[in-house]
Amino acid sequence: MTITPQTFQLTQQKVVFDKIFVPDQTAWEIVDKDSERAFIRNNHYYMENLTDSRWNIYHNNIPADIGENWMIETSMELLSHDQHGHFGIVWGFDENREYLNRFTVSADGERGVVMHFQKDHQRVFHRYQKIFPDLPVSCPIHLAILKLDNYYYFLVNRQLMYICEESHLANHGNGFGYYIEPGLFVRSSYMTVNKLTLEDTRRERFDSLFF
Repeated sequence: MTITPQTFQLTQQKVVFDKIFVPDQTAWEIVDKDSERAFIRNNHYYMENLTDSRWNIYHNNIPADIGENWMIETSMELLSHDQHGHFGIVWGFDENREYLNRFTVSADGERGVVMHFQKDHQRVFHRYQKIFPDLPVSCPIHLAILKLDNYYYFLVNRQLMYICEESHLANHGNGFGYYIEPGLFVRSSYMTVNKLTLEDTRRERFDSLFF
């Protein structure tokens, strides 16, 4: 099947979630356990998964009135790792966290993955993997998910990695946040959610949306 998404012109962009990482904030979890750490320092959110078998998420909720067109974006930096797991964005889940979507890159800088899966990866309903020639994971990595009309667009460092139809990635709730696999220590300088207003231009290119 050939996917031929329409192209759009961005007419309005409204920030609906942008919680600054400051010490007295209450939007993001602060954790200090033998199995994980999450803390804020110097306007960055630090997350460390100290387990060897369990992935962690640090989450918030997208406003209910976000609409059909939106963007989640973040910048993440890998500080250290003793495994080649994945880190990135997780979204589309409810408080039970039974079904989730993730958009992640690997700690070795070789792969990007988009996946719709059941908790603990018991079942994987949709999966796409992109092989990167040399993703510089030691530098901050920009990840963005755009939901436009009936399609999802996934960008790594402002380069389009994947497009898929909305039906491939079920949306079970407004939960979104960070996804961190075992042995990884990462930090993020921001995560924002924008509500988008679009006009269908019927053009062949959509580069104007991508910064």
